Amino acid sequence: MSTFATARRLAIIAGLALAIAACADPSPTGHPSAAAVATPTTGVTAPTSSSIAPTPFPSSTPAPTPTATPQSTTSQLVAACRQGAAIAGAARRSGSVHPAVIVGRDDRGDWTVSGQADWDPAFRSSFWTLNDRWFGDSWGGPVQLVVCHQAAPVTRYGSCGPYQHYGRLPREQTAEKAWVVDAATGRTIATRVFKGGRPGPCSTGGTLVVSGGPSHWVLSGDGYDRDALNAWAAKLAGVPPG
Repeated sequence: MSTFATARRLAIIAGLALAIAACADPSPTGHPSAAAVATPTTGVTAPTSSSIAPTPFPSSTPAPTPTATPQSTTSQLVAACRQGAAIAGAARRSGSVHPAVIVGRDDRGDWTVSGQADWDPAFRSSFWTLNDRWFGDSWGGPVQLVVCHQAAPVTRYGSCGPYQHYGRLPREQTAEKAWVVDAATGRTIATRVFKGGRPGPCSTGGTLVVSGGPSHWVLSGDGYDRDALNAWAAKLAGVPPG
């Protein structure tokens, strides 16, 4: 075979090889490659983990602890009675119920919250029923009224005697003066005198009932009605007396 013919045959073979290579699938699996296939989109971008906000879980908020109403001190209450001093933290009178406390001066001249020595925490009671609310801290608000009381001047009705151990004994009727102080202003808003019983007639025989002490024995009637004073104070406070 001539040289020309050989070269021609080689050119034809090379051309066939190039044609076969052009028609071959470049993908190893025989399917279109991922680069050649367009993926249809829907216009929605799936959120990534970094773009998702955490869902807050509701936390249980503890209920607020109720704050106890601070009570006025005994010295503040006594100052309201003795000096007409306003009490810091007292509430102005409003509404139909006015938290009140009864403060009195005893026979020795000492001022105290009436019934404090008689208060029984177990039974929550004292001889001054209005003050049971104070001792039991059940008013539900600061004090508005201070009810003050002390012995008032006695009324004399002559004397009896003389008696062997006492000499002449004056006949006296005791009384208790009460007044109400507006705790927020110190102003007195009400007063009243509660009288005791009148002394009986002079005794010429039998048992002689005297009161007082060695320095001042007297014939007197019953003392003032404490329950009446308590009921009067309760009415001003807007609550039942008992």
